[in-house]
Amino acid sequence: MRICDGSSRRVALRRVAAHLAFAIAALSVGGLTVAQNGDAAEEIVAAIDPSSERSIRDSVERLHALGTPALSWLFAEVGRSDRGMNGESDRRIIGDVARDALARFPGTDVRAFLGGRTGELTLDERRGALIHLGETGGRAGLRTMLMVAAPEAEALGPVLRETAARVLGRNPGICSDLWSVLGEAPDPVLPYLIGALAGAGQRTCLTALSALLNVPDRIPAAPILEAIATITSRISPPFDKRVRERVARMLDDGDALVIAAAARAAGRLEDFDTVTRLVELLEHEDTTVRNDTLGALRYMTGLSLRNDPVRWRTWLQSEQRWWREEAPGLIRDLASDDVVSVFGAVNALVSRRMYRNELALELLPLLEDSDPVLRGLACSALGQIGTTRPVSEPFLALIERLDDREESVRACAWAALRLATGLDIPLPYEAWSSALDADA
Repeated sequence: MRICDGSSRRVALRRVAAHLAFAIAALSVGGLTVAQNGDAAEEIVAAIDPSSERSIRDSVERLHALGTPALSWLFAEVGRSDRGMNGESDRRIIGDVARDALARFPGTDVRAFLGGRTGELTLDERRGALIHLGETGGRAGLRTMLMVAAPEAEALGPVLRETAARVLGRNPGICSDLWSVLGEAPDPVLPYLIGALAGAGQRTCLTALSALLNVPDRIPAAPILEAIATITSRISPPFDKRVRERVARMLDDGDALVIAAAARAAGRLEDFDTVTRLVELLEHEDTTVRNDTLGALRYMTGLSLRNDPVRWRTWLQSEQRWWREEAPGLIRDLASDDVVSVFGAVNALVSRRMYRNELALELLPLLEDSDPVLRGLACSALGQIGTTRPVSEPFLALIERLDDREESVRACAWAALRLATGLDIPLPYEAWSSALDADA
């Protein structure tokens, strides 16, 4: 058995004393009021040595030992910290200490505490609770966030939007059950929840969002359509038919603001089935509707035509005739063994702008052809067809060709990517792949 010297014994005794102090604190807090725990918390943070990690860790432990009655103080401190109200420099660390202490409480205890005091919480306590739940919460936490924010929705709306977006982004499965969450949400927080959905950018949220268009008495259609446009601008087609149909119906709404928002959403959805209606809306009496409709048409087609309904209508008729009479045969020719037929089909396809994402997908098999000439041809064609977003399948396929075994194909893929995206990124595959990851 090892015999300690006097110095070691003193260190050991101090550690035992510290552990006993924590144990006594944990046993004694049950009888303290919320106010008393607030006073105790202030004494703990007043003793923090900001230069000592040990002091900071001990403070977190001691704050947690105060138990759930201290949650009010912890939430308020996090809320004040978020508003930059920490005071002098030595107190700036207290917000982080409070967050760390909160993270040690089970989610069920936190939600139960908040549920029992919803009407009593101060603005800072509500703010701190939203921040904490945004960092740690899941489905149940999101429901609690809506309940906490509702009484002060106007003041806390931006915080709710940001923190709820974190929860949704971290737990995409929530979006599949979003309709029940939206159904339970208090009306004052609905606009901010819609904003959170847009910020999260989850494909699974689109169906539930579009379903809200069927209940306009709860929330105006325009913010919902804006959220749909925001989400769809970040992800690639195809999009759910129900979403496209619900948005398309809004193009016939009586409110110009709704029509304009629906035009923007239809454009981001790349719903070419709405092009006929969009061309009609170029003659709408409202300037915003006309401008947003023109923007949607340009986004979908890659064309830069002016707001000239006659020119757009002529273009539309030409595209529709081509798809009806020529497209089927040309698409078949892409799989032909006759190289001349393949070249002819590709040259014909690249000039079209209706359903251009579908055309790009038809070209993808050529990128795997054994003939490097055809692989290079497909790269060049995809560049000319263009892409509206860097997460589309054709875009990703072009990036893969940057690693092709043939230098000529790599050069064609690089030129196509620069043409389609307007980005001037060096040739190596890793450079484009890294840029894509950063964008995501």
